[in-house]
Amino acid sequence: MGNNDTKAAEAASQTDLSQAQIAEILAENARLKARLESSGSTLTLKPSKSGGLSIYGMGRYPTTLYPAQWLTILDCADDIRKAIDVGNSLDAFATKGKSVTRDEHELELIRGAFAEAMAVTK
Repeated sequence: MGNNDTKAAEAASQTDLSQAQIAEILAENARLKARLESSGSTLTLKPSKSGGLSIYGMGRYPTTLYPAQWLTILDCADDIRKAIDVGNSLDAFATKGKSVTRDEHELELIRGAFAEAMAVTK
C-alpha cells in the first residue's frame, strides 16, 4: 500500500506541476497580448536583398522601396497628412474592419470633392 501511496502522490505532484505550468503560460500569454495591444503594432526596417529598404509591421507583407523613393515619400509627408484628413472628412477610405465598395459614379464624386478640397488646403 505504501508503494501505491507514493505513486499517487507522484501523480498528484505531476498534475499540480502541469496545472502550475499551464497557469504560468496563460499568464505570460495575457501579459504579451496586453503589451502588444498597448504598444500598437511595431514597425521594423530592414535592408532588402534587392538593395531597397523594407518596412515590416503594417500588414501581412512588407513594403519595400529604394531609398530615393522613401525620401520622395518623406518629402510629401505634409501633403499625405492633408490628403488623409480630407479623405477622412469625405469618408473616402476603408478602415480596419470596414471595407468600402463604390460604383464609378460615387467614386467620381468623391474624387472631385477630394481634388477640390486638396486645392483649397494648399
